[in-house]
Amino acid sequence: NQAFRKEVHCLINVAPAVNHFNFSQITKPSCPWYIIHGEKDELVPAEQVIAWVENSGYPSCQIVPEATHFFHGKLLKLREIVENIGLELGLI
Repeated sequence: NQAFRKEVHCLINVAPAVNHFNFSQITKPSCPWYIIHGEKDELVPAEQVIAWVENSGYPSCQIVPEATHFFHGKLLKLREIVENIGLELGLI
C-alpha cells in the first residue's frame, strides 16, 4: 500500500552490538549511514566498532567522549549529534 511508504533519508545506529552479531554480511544502505558510539561503552567496546567501521568502509562513525553504552549523562550530546545530522542532510 503506497499510503504507508516513506522515503528513508538516513540510517543512524547508536551503540551497535558488533561484538554480539555478525555485521560482516550487512550491505550498504542507499541512504547516508551514521554510527554514534560511546567511548566508554561497557557492553560493546568502542575499539571493536571502530575496527568494524574501518574494515567495512560503510558508515560514518562518531565516538562520544566519556559516554557509556546507555549514554548516561550524555543524552543531550547524543541529541545534539542526531540534530546536527538532520541539519546536515536538510531534514530539519
